[in-house]
Amino acid sequence: MDTLYTHADTHRVTEQADSLLNRPVKGSERLLSWSEALADYQASGEAHVLVSIIATQGSSPRSVGAKMLVVATGYDQPNPSGEPHAQVKTIDTIGGGQLEYQATEAARRLLSLNLSEATTELKQVPLGAKTAQCCGGRVTLLYEFFPSRQRHVLIFGAGHVAKALVPMLSGLALQLHWIDDRKGMLEHTGANNLRCYDDDEPVAIAQRLLPKLQGQTLMALVLTHDHQLDFDLCRALLTSERLCYLG
Repeated sequence: MDTLYTHADTHRVTEQADSLLNRPVKGSERLLSWSEALADYQASGEAHVLVSIIATQGSSPRSVGAKMLVVATGYDQPNPSGEPHAQVKTIDTIGGGQLEYQATEAARRLLSLNLSEATTELKQVPLGAKTAQCCGGRVTLLYEFFPSRQRHVLIFGAGHVAKALVPMLSGLALQLHWIDDRKGMLEHTGANNLRCYDDDEPVAIAQRLLPKLQGQTLMALVLTHDHQLDFDLCRALLTSERLCYLG
């Protein structure tokens, strides 16, 4: 005999799912909630998109108020249209399935646009028609995009000038990238905002980093031991539209 489920049954199951999704897993590292992650990303200034269920009609995978955060972890090379493609990760959930996949892709598009101003979007999603989910109801999603407020400094060279500058700059609200291909030249200060690169030729590292930092404010200091290398680095760096200082 088939079981008939009322709207009240569906609502109760949705509430139970919400409770389980927000419960820490015993014996494992606790996952961040969307609110904790949002506080971290607001403080760090990294670009992010907050996706919220603000209305439901009929059955839905999660109830009103469920949220997830979508953040960029890097940027691939620009596609044929000239737009970079954001690599993303999600924190928390709006219920999984095709609804969450499509919401993540919509957030990825916002992150890939590298907008300089905050923006919002509203989308209504009929779960049966658009996502083929068995819930069959309808949800309204709010997308809140927060642009990057980070400033990145690329430092090329590990001579006496760079070694004097890096400890001072690491105490400021900057993300530092220190680059030199001579093994053993980079002296990591232990600062959380400093990354060292000595795994490739400096121009190649610059070409690798620029697309990944496409949505950020960039500054660069070229302080190498080789004038030809300085010239090649300047030529590579000046291709970035986000570069606001080159010294």
